[in-house]
Amino acid sequence: MVWFHEPPASTQDERVHAGYALVMRLMADYLRDHRDDAYLQAHAQGDLTLNQVRMIRWYLQHLPARGRVLEWGCCHAPDSVVLRHVRDDAYELHGCDFPECRKYQRFHDQCGLRFTALKDIVLLPYSDATFDAVVGTGTLEHAAQDYESLKEIYRVLKPGGVLIITHLPNRHSRTERINRVVHRANFHKRLYDLEEAATLLKRSGLLPLHLGYQERLVLEECHARLLRGVANPFRRRLLQSKWLLGRLLRGPRAYTALYGVAQKVHMM
Repeated sequence: MVWFHEPPASTQDERVHAGYALVMRLMADYLRDHRDDAYLQAHAQGDLTLNQVRMIRWYLQHLPARGRVLEWGCCHAPDSVVLRHVRDDAYELHGCDFPECRKYQRFHDQCGLRFTALKDIVLLPYSDATFDAVVGTGTLEHAAQDYESLKEIYRVLKPGGVLIITHLPNRHSRTERINRVVHRANFHKRLYDLEEAATLLKRSGLLPLHLGYQERLVLEECHARLLRGVANPFRRRLLQSKWLLGRLLRGPRAYTALYGVAQKVHMM
């Protein structure tokens, strides 16, 4: 991937982009030895991993400068691979998932992630107030008991710690509806809207700091980066007008996923 349309705005951005290249390389190497891994095959194609790394580029500002970070439902731990590449040894990285994810040990070793296999569908194998941040990328919607799982996240977070959620499926998504009704495949069994997600987080003791449509955030960030490279005032105004018109024409159905940042609090 060459980032023509979203040039790096900082040295950190350059490291994030290099981290993306590393994740793609690791997946390609793994798939040469395990061609039947359907999960990783899906993540190695299209923009799924690319958009995941774009979200890391955005949420880095909400992580502490140093501390202990848990990748909840880590699987092959792409977020941790990028975080290690960007922040070096600033984080003690942990990851948890079901035992079958041990097969991605080479990814875990690459970033020094301490992997723990889950023995329960809800309980996390960590002490109270262990982590400064928890990252859940496409995890909450697959939890058998989402509310109980969020209560566990609350328990293992330190006071003031943050939960980062990305790729949370949007209840109003046109794509989700087509996949469910027409194709009858590749749809999520549990969906959320912004209000429902906010209520669920608050009931769990997690105060939403940011909550929105993931594709809109990515598009806005990419658009801002593109404008930085346009010197001609007329062309800048034209691009801004086209972007604003496009945003007005896009409703909630145009977005497949939600994202959020929530903080552990003692009172609402």
